[in-house]
Parts: sequence; C-alpha cells; structure tokens
Amino acid sequence: MRLRSQRTSILILLTVVIGCEGPGAPASCDPDNTLAAYLPFTMTREICFRDPNGDVLTYDVAVSNPALADVALQGTTLTVTGKDEGETEITVTAMDPEGRVGAATYQLTVTRAWDSGFNVCESRRGDRGVETVIESWIRANVDLASIRVVSYRNGKQSGVGHYSRMLPDHVIITRVREFGPDREDIEIECSHVVTARLVFTEL
Repeated sequence: MRLRSQRTSILILLTVVIGCEGPGAPASCDPDNTLAAYLPFTMTREICFRDPNGDVLTYDVAVSNPALADVALQGTTLTVTGKDEGETEITVTAMDPEGRVGAATYQLTVTRAWDSGFNVCESRRGDRGVETVIESWIRANVDLASIRVVSYRNGKQSGVGHYSRMLPDHVIITRVREFGPDREDIEIECSHVVTARLVFTEL
C-alpha cells in the first residue's frame, strides 16, 4: 500500500500587547490666564497643569513678542522680565512621557512700574546769585516700596529723596532749591534716577 505524504500547516497567532495609559493629554488648570508685568522688574507665577494619568510632565515656554519680555520656566515657575510696554502672548506647553501635549496661552501686559517727569527745571539770577529750582514728579502704577529719587543738574547730583511706600496712582513731588555763584551758567539740564522695589512680585 502506497502512503501519500501529508503536509501539516500550523498557524501561529502572535498577540502584541501595547501599553496605553489613557486617552487624555495634559490640560491647564489655571483659573486666570491674564498676566501683568511691571518694568523693570522680574516677576514670577506658578503655572498649573493636570495630567489624567498622573504622569510627570515636562514644560516649555515661548513669548510671541520677545521685544516686550524675557520669559523662562523652571519646573512650574514661570519667570517674566518686562523689557518694553505693550501686550503679547505667552504659550506654555506640557508634555507627558507618551508625547501627548497640552498648551495654555497667557495674555501678558507689560507696564512701567512708575511714570516720572519734571514740572520745573530752571535757573535764574537774583540777589543771592544763581537760584536753581528742580521739581520732579513720580506716579506709581503698582504698589512700590523703598523709593529713592536722585535729582541731577547738568549731570551733577543736587538732591536725594527717600519714600517708604507708594500705592497705585500715588504721586510724589520732589523739589530741590539751591543757590550758586552769580557766574554760574543759568542754562541747565535736569534729570533724575528712580529706584524702588515691588511689594508684590507675583504676576
């Protein structure tokens, strides 16, 4: 009896299991996406992102108009240093280990911490020689402390004023009056240097 050869086919099924943590990407949990920065100070704010899977997130930050502000992100601490007045956007992105990305856009307004100028800058000859009067003003746009105003006449220091606190819209007038020899030039140029610190440094 002749035997017929038989072929046996074996079907092997491979099951590949791919890990999947969940469908959600990181999402911002900040209740307010408006930021106010004040020249020339550096200010900070803690940003908030949540990941539905509890992953550790990595962050990146960018500013739409770098001419207005420098931005940096260390962990969840956003740092902004104003460079010029204006409005721009800051975008923070958060990425989980699987590459899923969430983003938040913040509206940033940069304003000077104070405005300043001169009401009077003049010299005139009189009975006591040359009288010089310099009257400058400072208006706070934010809560300030430890304000120091140094007035100059033709580049030479002529007076110093110290003030402990200024609230927003508070105006301080600094007045310097001095006498010099009659031979002094009555043409003068006035300037001043203002330094202060922010009471609150959070954006």
